Amino acid sequence: MVLCKPAKSLGALLLGAWLNHWAPAFADEANITNRTTERPSIDVVRLEAYVDGVVETVMRESRIPGLVIAIVRSDGALLEKAYGWSNPGEGLAADAFSHPYFIGSISKVFTSTAIMQLVEQGSIALDDDISKYFDKSAYGHKQGAVTIRHLLTHTAGFEERLTNYYGEIPGADRLDTDALLAYMAQPQIRAPDTLIGYSNYAWWLLGEIVSRVTGLSYADYLEQYIFEPLAMPTAGVFPANAEEARLYETVSSHIWRNGDFEELRILDAHPLAAPSGSVRASAADMGRFARMYLNKGELDGQRVLSQTSHAASFAILAEMAPETVQRTPTFWTYSIGAERVYTHTGRHEDFTSHLVIAPDADLAIFAGTNWPGREGTIPLPRQILEYFLGAKARLPALVDDAGFDSQRYSGEYLLTRTGKTRFDRVLWSVSTRKVKAHASTNTLIIGDERFHQVGQDLFQSAYSGNYARFSGSTSGKAQVLSVGDGITGVYTRISYLDSNRSFVHGLGLALLTSVFVLMGAGFQVRGAQLSAASISAAKLEWALRLTALLTLVFAACLALGLPGYIETAELVAQAFPSAILAVGFWSALLASGMTLVCVLLCALEWRSPSASLSSRLFQTLAVVVYVSMSGLFLLWNVVPDPLFV
Repeated sequence: MVLCKPAKSLGALLLGAWLNHWAPAFADEANITNRTTERPSIDVVRLEAYVDGVVETVMRESRIPGLVIAIVRSDGALLEKAYGWSNPGEGLAADAFSHPYFIGSISKVFTSTAIMQLVEQGSIALDDDISKYFDKSAYGHKQGAVTIRHLLTHTAGFEERLTNYYGEIPGADRLDTDALLAYMAQPQIRAPDTLIGYSNYAWWLLGEIVSRVTGLSYADYLEQYIFEPLAMPTAGVFPANAEEARLYETVSSHIWRNGDFEELRILDAHPLAAPSGSVRASAADMGRFARMYLNKGELDGQRVLSQTSHAASFAILAEMAPETVQRTPTFWTYSIGAERVYTHTGRHEDFTSHLVIAPDADLAIFAGTNWPGREGTIPLPRQILEYFLGAKARLPALVDDAGFDSQRYSGEYLLTRTGKTRFDRVLWSVSTRKVKAHASTNTLIIGDERFHQVGQDLFQSAYSGNYARFSGSTSGKAQVLSVGDGITGVYTRISYLDSNRSFVHGLGLALLTSVFVLMGAGFQVRGAQLSAASISAAKLEWALRLTALLTLVFAACLALGLPGYIETAELVAQAFPSAILAVGFWSALLASGMTLVCVLLCALEWRSPSASLSSRLFQTLAVVVYVSMSGLFLLWNVVPDPLFV
């Protein structure tokens, strides 16, 4: 599809009408292009000295191999610098200008920019039902219709899949795009517009919309309409030639292990997944991209977004609470003191990055590493902003402690970015995606941070300045918790059965029972005399022992395979089962099958006088435990094994 000026003019009118309809309450954000506030001055020498200090400290403490940073204003760069190594093994020093680092989910900012261009041109509308572009087999839709706006704001209600996700999709080369979308479709676990729940799959669909509307691949579209106009030579999705391929390979991710940097394997993501997190760019090129947003949609005479589209990119379309999680079509947004900040973090396999844009201060910061941890890169831009703008969050006066209701807030909460239909459910539950809130001397401890009540259902941390807002109510208990600095922190209260504690406790009881069963407790098959009764008792004994053995095998495989599986799923989101986990899941399936056999044999045993009452009671108790264990396997999607789907 050719992009034409008449369509662009009409699209601008339509976008303006949409903005008036959807975002009247956010005039401050929508009129961001008209702001004339005086930007604070920054001493560049002092800036570099400060950044050198904090970067070198965090790299030393976290063992980060390489870090690149760009700090820019609308009229140019203040600092573009690299620290450490792009490839320690080859002795290749990091370079802020020529080395393209994976930017992870900051790729979504490029995808959103492309979408806003198409909205501006009138080619699509934010409230288009996506069934206009896809057959409904390509996405979960049972909870309600999904629009482009829902995809952009993570409010489509999709679950977030970890297993078999980004790379190494089985048989992907034999599937066309529609079949692959249907194969990877994410079920809706809540109605659209209900809660913000981070979804990478939503951005697969957005990238495919760009491709279907324009007739260009996602990568080619970004190249022609964003990278080339903004003169970003290192930016790209896939290497365009052998020289670029060699350059991409030189920038590798490493982690510190056993006294040295160890290289981590990087997977080639499927092109369909690229819009959610596969863009690479140098720090200098990311600085140019950020300058476009600081310059109201243009850079060096090249306009990428109209002023109307630029303003719409900063208009809040979804929020959990004005103090916590807010989402524009393009950014997460929050405030640091009086400064409004627009941001996105990124993590692709073993690279982490963070982009922040503060339009009022005319300042943007990008930082990226070839390292899997979040501790260094993610807090860095905010730390720099706070230091140089003097914009530390101001803490309001505390409310009267007499109104503190600990029972309303205390409990266990699970991130809305989660999965419920696969064994991923266990992965999300045992990971850091879960937080506990509990009262402590008229304050709340949420995770590992103390929050003071500053309003009705509103708390604030004296340490970070972040807010926590509770909402919803069932039996007087809050059901939703939004917390943090506006990235993805929306949580819902979970019950004991929804907590991984039920899985751990149930499996623990099954393991204890299995130990007694394998020790022979409760079995009284007598002598060598064979009778119908003794044969029946022996069958039950060995059926229970086989179930016990399979249960122990499952637990052992889980203990050996799950830590590496969680690490892989967290970092590269591909996580096909290892041989150890495969054995474990087949053992669970067989154990559940043997449980049914035990139930039948136990019923027959009660009709036989071959065993004592105590023996029968023990055997019955063991069967009840295994039945409960099988129920937990079904509840937590262990059987049938979802990892092979």
